[in-house]
Amino acid sequence: MICSVTCYSHASTLSNTGLTGLWEYPTAEMPEDGIGTFGYTKATPYGHYFLDLAWLPWLEINTRLITFNTWKVFKDHGRRYMDKAMDIKAVIWHTTSSEYWFMPSIALGVNDVMGTEIMKASYGVATWRIGDIAATIGYGDKRMNGLFGGIEWDASNWLTFKAEYSPLDYTKDGVITNPHDIPTNKDRYNLGVVVRAPWGMEGSASWQRGYEYVFGISQRINLKRSIVNNASKIYDAPGYPRIAEWQDTDNEEVIAHLKDGFENFLRVRDVDIKLDVIDNSNNDKGYRLQVSYENYGYASHAEAMTRILIVLSEIMPETEELVLIHKNAGIPVVKAVFPGSLLFDIRAHSLRENDDPIHASIFSWASEDIADPDTNFLKRKAQHEFKAMLVYEPRIDQTLSETYMDRADIDLIYKGRYYNGWGSIVDVRFPFYNTVDTSDYKGLWWEKDLNDEIRIQQAGLTYANNFGSSGQAWLFGEGGYLDEEWFGSNIWARYYSPSGIFWIGGRIAALHDRDPYSFGGLTEGRLRYYRGQVIDWTGGNDNDWRLAEWVQAGVNIPGLDIDLDKNCICINAKKEEDCLD
Repeated sequence: MICSVTCYSHASTLSNTGLTGLWEYPTAEMPEDGIGTFGYTKATPYGHYFLDLAWLPWLEINTRLITFNTWKVFKDHGRRYMDKAMDIKAVIWHTTSSEYWFMPSIALGVNDVMGTEIMKASYGVATWRIGDIAATIGYGDKRMNGLFGGIEWDASNWLTFKAEYSPLDYTKDGVITNPHDIPTNKDRYNLGVVVRAPWGMEGSASWQRGYEYVFGISQRINLKRSIVNNASKIYDAPGYPRIAEWQDTDNEEVIAHLKDGFENFLRVRDVDIKLDVIDNSNNDKGYRLQVSYENYGYASHAEAMTRILIVLSEIMPETEELVLIHKNAGIPVVKAVFPGSLLFDIRAHSLRENDDPIHASIFSWASEDIADPDTNFLKRKAQHEFKAMLVYEPRIDQTLSETYMDRADIDLIYKGRYYNGWGSIVDVRFPFYNTVDTSDYKGLWWEKDLNDEIRIQQAGLTYANNFGSSGQAWLFGEGGYLDEEWFGSNIWARYYSPSGIFWIGGRIAALHDRDPYSFGGLTEGRLRYYRGQVIDWTGGNDNDWRLAEWVQAGVNIPGLDIDLDKNCICINAKKEEDCLD
């Protein structure tokens, strides 16, 4: 895919918790774009198991499982309390050019943003980098306890030294039952080294708070590549001859090959392909390929479109013009027209942000008049899908006498997509195993009582369609058994600006409580729960239905889906070094 690789000469390192930083505090630097890291650090009184993800160049998300030595859950067994946490850090200003070394990168973040929030703290931090040396200063509230800072030196590509001033206050953590287990800051400094292996493994050793050696280990993973396999290997690698010219091939066979490749190796469906003969700039015969599809497996439509461009650049014969049409529920939404030279530049790994093929591309709202009844191109087709799905739900909680509970069900599911934007889903659940205890004080009392009878999990109709010739007005709806708790309907209406950046709209909802102990019945009145159990079937209100309405507006910030850094553009590169100037 098209990606921006941050052009650092250094590798970011991790703090004790797994977030990019010094030892106990974060910095304003980020992991390399598209890199994930998992690992473990033991730093009294905690043990941190972490998974750090950098899906976007400006956003870092770190998830942790923490063992607390400050709280024994069961004294007779000596088991320690464990808790989940999530940390989020966003860079609001990023400086990469050495010309502006005096301007720092700036980040804002929150640790332990949800759940128990035992270790929650907010902070702002700035980092200056000059070559291999970085200096950081920041301020955090709660357990971060004010001003912090440090320095980092990349002595080589495999060795980094870090020193930090740390006023961290462990007494402000939310789980403290044994004060003797809380470390005191004998010294308010931490210093140590990080060693990197060529295959992405890192080890750290440090002297922290003036009395403890702390060790950590982690492994980096590339989120841009498939861990299981690399589907692109079925196609010719860059540099190999492409398929012969259109006039020298069986066009229907090539189109069938492309369609099969899209649906089997990319997460798109409902693919239609049409080949037209057009006049090119030299008044000779040229070819235009139109591809319509629906994205179901990528985080953004931009990513789906980019992956299709990459595949086409590798295997498609020379084409004068390429048209990609994104669909929703079989209805065309956006039409993108690309010059054929764009595919050549992608295949040659020579595309740059200022190149003419990018500026010659045209994006517009699609309309149904682009359908071709003679070739069935963009003809709406009914599709039906049946499947059986095994659902297994574990519950792990060391605060309970039974630390592991679980349940299992089999779901029989039907999904249908019909004409004119209509669709349906039916999901019937068959529970066959359940050891989850939701009783008061003994089990998971905060969860709602689990129904072990056969029941409708979800069933209803969906609708999506646009109105008007511009394609900017949309109506969405759903109705029926929305989930295991609610029956009713939601209707959304939206109007998008011509650029697609802004939209305004509204939502109307009508909801009714479902009977949690029946196959598909509704309640007489509203339900009210206490500690997971139904205690009131009316809730003090004679109106069975809950009605709600919202006025909504939104904005899409261009550039967050795909970041084209003019100093470092990488098109389907095999190695990060291929991206560097």
